[in-house]
Amino acid sequence: MRKFSSLFTVLMMLCTIAFSQNRTVSGRVTDASGNAVPFATITVKGTTTGVAADADGNFSIEAPANAILIVSAASYTASEMNIGNQTTLNLTLGAESSLQEVVVTALGISRTKKSLPYSSQTVSASELNKIRPADISSALAGKVSGLQVLGTPSSNFGEGNVRIRGAASLTGANPIYVVDGTVVNLNSVNLDDVETLTVLKGPSATAMYGVRGSGGVVLITTKKGRKRAPGVTINSLTEIGSVSMLPDYQNEYGGGYSQDWETFEYNPAVHPAEWASFEGQNLVDYGADESWGPRLDGTLHRSAYSWYPGAQFGQLTPFSPNPDNVRDFYENTIRLNNNIVFEGGGDVAVYRLSYNNRVSTLPFPNTRKEDNIFSIRGAVNISPKLTISSNINYLNIQQKGDRTEGYTNDGQNISQNFNQWWQRQNDINELKDYKNPAGGFKTWNIRSPIDSRPAYWDNVYYQIYESYRRQWNNRTYGDITVSYDIIKDLKASVIFRTNVLNYGGDGRIASGGLELDRYNIYNGQTGEYNYEFLAEYKKSFGDFGWEQFVGGNMRKDFRRENSAATVGGLSVPGLYSITASKDRPAVDNTWSDYKINSVYARGIFDYKNFLFIDYSLRNDWSSALPADNNSYLYPSIGMSFAFTDLIDNAGFKNVLSFGKIRAAYGRVGSDLDPYQLQATYGLGTPYGSNPTMSAPTTVFDPNIKPSLSSEYEIGTELQFFRNRIGLDFSLYRKDGVDQILPLTTTPSSGSSRVFINAGLIRSQGWDLILNTTPVKGRDISWNIQLNLAKNESEVIDLDTAQNLRSFQLGRAAFGPTVQSRVGEKWGTYIGRVQRFDDKTGLPVINSAGAFLSDPNKNLGSALPDYTGGILTSVDYKNFSFGATFSFQKGGQFFSTSKLFLLYSGLHESTVGLNDKGNPVRDDPSVGGGVRVDGVLTDGTPTTVYREAQSYYGGLFGIHNFFMEDASFFKLSEARVSYNVPVSNWTKTVKSLNVSVFARNPWLISAKTKTWGIDPSELENDRAFYEGGQLPPVRSYGLNVSVGF
Repeated sequence: MRKFSSLFTVLMMLCTIAFSQNRTVSGRVTDASGNAVPFATITVKGTTTGVAADADGNFSIEAPANAILIVSAASYTASEMNIGNQTTLNLTLGAESSLQEVVVTALGISRTKKSLPYSSQTVSASELNKIRPADISSALAGKVSGLQVLGTPSSNFGEGNVRIRGAASLTGANPIYVVDGTVVNLNSVNLDDVETLTVLKGPSATAMYGVRGSGGVVLITTKKGRKRAPGVTINSLTEIGSVSMLPDYQNEYGGGYSQDWETFEYNPAVHPAEWASFEGQNLVDYGADESWGPRLDGTLHRSAYSWYPGAQFGQLTPFSPNPDNVRDFYENTIRLNNNIVFEGGGDVAVYRLSYNNRVSTLPFPNTRKEDNIFSIRGAVNISPKLTISSNINYLNIQQKGDRTEGYTNDGQNISQNFNQWWQRQNDINELKDYKNPAGGFKTWNIRSPIDSRPAYWDNVYYQIYESYRRQWNNRTYGDITVSYDIIKDLKASVIFRTNVLNYGGDGRIASGGLELDRYNIYNGQTGEYNYEFLAEYKKSFGDFGWEQFVGGNMRKDFRRENSAATVGGLSVPGLYSITASKDRPAVDNTWSDYKINSVYARGIFDYKNFLFIDYSLRNDWSSALPADNNSYLYPSIGMSFAFTDLIDNAGFKNVLSFGKIRAAYGRVGSDLDPYQLQATYGLGTPYGSNPTMSAPTTVFDPNIKPSLSSEYEIGTELQFFRNRIGLDFSLYRKDGVDQILPLTTTPSSGSSRVFINAGLIRSQGWDLILNTTPVKGRDISWNIQLNLAKNESEVIDLDTAQNLRSFQLGRAAFGPTVQSRVGEKWGTYIGRVQRFDDKTGLPVINSAGAFLSDPNKNLGSALPDYTGGILTSVDYKNFSFGATFSFQKGGQFFSTSKLFLLYSGLHESTVGLNDKGNPVRDDPSVGGGVRVDGVLTDGTPTTVYREAQSYYGGLFGIHNFFMEDASFFKLSEARVSYNVPVSNWTKTVKSLNVSVFARNPWLISAKTKTWGIDPSELENDRAFYEGGQLPPVRSYGLNVSVGF
């Protein structure tokens, strides 16, 4: 509250500061050739004051001393200039072209986009700061062509995973995230510090990252200190969200396995005498965790809570619908993000210090995450030739109550309570009182009136408040660089980089619940040190230019972890300590080291700044591979040709303003985790006083070698109508060979799996980026960007010698396997499919109306056909409006929630009337049931009515019924911002921006909405299945940024 009060005070002060004295500034606007730029717009930054130049480029404007003038004109790059005390200014504008922008590439080398021989795409700080996304994956969703964000979470504290250009290997691969040269984790970055995010998509762009670059690279360049008077920027965000979508529940029937009521039968040998008055009262089938019970028609009954001591004991309540019982469980989410920056510098030194505090909660109780990030960046010119720069970041995370997704048996997935096993009449407000006065905890799922222990499910509030996990992280990362200009064109740098994480946490399953109470704790340290050397040589020879980089790197990775867990329960219920373990606790210690040595070189030739040749070579030596195969080489070569630079025709360039073609080849690879070459024995829990060890179950090929991926890419970049329309198109093909695969072995071999080199996976497709500016005027501009990509990843070969035709990637709970099969797409689902008659096209059924099915059928691939996004923005004077749409066409996933929403009678599909006008839940003998048209195995047509519970229960195990289309189209972000013209009021405040925004506001189209599933938030990191998705959250926020 203090932070917001201070900010409010600052804003109020702006209204009391005197208006500063203006002066008249005049001058002329010209282009790079000295020609007048007619009708250019000149405005005073941060104000609404502005004028237009005349036909000869002349202008005159009133402005205060030290104001900044912004000069812009159609087809030119806008320019800013501090007028200081001058009254006459001549301003020069350069021709506008996105291809002239500077792009940071591998090793931190800055290049013009015009010179790149491969595809890359950049998201700028201005785009990020307008809405301040929660994490990097959210920041990239829909904004980069060929990039697919998997499982962008809005209901947990995790981050989404990213897939670039399809499946990079048979087992999948994620990109690395590089902050100013240091590889970091997704959650380690303060996005307020980010200048640009650049995505390098293929091996030709990522070869310089060696073994780490196989899945692509996201390069993050941070804001540095700059030469200016000391300044302060404060950025404050408040965001509130709520659950946006739940399944379409039915509200006609309550809990139980039958529509018939059970009644209480008093038994004096079992029940207290005072219970005699309960004789004949209606009872819910308390032990049932499904909703096939009686109609919710208000019949008086005894709820589960009426058997616990207290005011409710013995009370009869109406058996009525609670349509909002699930929605009422969820709470509003809160996200606060406050950032302060101090920066400044002069000719000798520059600095930038930032502090970021982020606090967030989830849409259920007892959750909280707080991040504190401190960053220091600076550079000192020790002498004209010697510079020392540093970039140090410290991150502390404290987290409590994050919930899991996927199908689990420990109650940690909240969605399973409501979407898979639940009674629709449950009163969520009643369940908030979860503590039993007599000891233990209350639940709706009691076993019987005399046994109040949970049958299958604990009370959801017990799970939230009593069984939870906590964790903390302390991470330090960054670099120190010493650079020396040896001679005019030769520079050498020595760099030390570090990324070290100290972490810990604990978890508990509370005493008194369904699961055996237990407690675990862990702590550890993991990280890496990098020692680098880089020499840079740049020289021009007439029309030729040459840049050469040569370097080396020594990387040392390490991991240390200690963990302990109770065994056999807790000796003292509620005492969450390892010392409370009933049996000897399980204790584990992990220790590992890993080392890679590398040398590399990269060069760029250019001819007259329109023809560029790019080449690189890197060699890695890995300690994880056999000595004879531990060296692997990564080459790349590319060409960029800006052919329009050869055309000197103004009319032609008015149509095609810029044109370029490019081509590139590159190779990257991957190796093993450390200590995978020799069999080791695992330490187990002692048997009594005797230690135990387990025999190794994995065998490795002693001749195993690194897997390699090679990619060919061609593309073009075109700008039309003086840069009003831009096109960037790439075609690529990537082959991954010698994949390192864990294969299952026969038990008689004495092992469970073996690692071998096998396989060829081919990923090919195209990326498209289309930019257009339909409207561009003095006060208004409208920009639209389309990102579109298509990828096909096919398994060409596995291991012909061993007749290996398929490799299992995973398996959905109660669902199909996910495989890489020769001749088929990567991530193909293989499972049981409903059988159809070839002649009639009708399903084949048995005499009871149950569907017949066949095993080992192709159910489609997890990979989408198309991915993309649409970005649009309108700038009108000091207002800015923007929106981001993201979409995906195609791709399949298996839905466990759909399976159990139907199986347990929770979904609205399980109620209603049949074609006879009778309830589908009624017995077919009285006209009820679901109509099933089909043919018998002998081809005889038949129609059978099957009671709904049997019908939907009979779908279990037939996987095609629960395969869902992962296509979606959604509005991911929308925002409106206003640059307040503060210079009209004060010299102290340099800038003030206010933004309102919506995040995840509208899932416009998805076939899965009825099941409460957002396909863009699938929880599995490979998006193979949905096992119990937490509900998506829609949020709205306000951001205020003040610069001094």
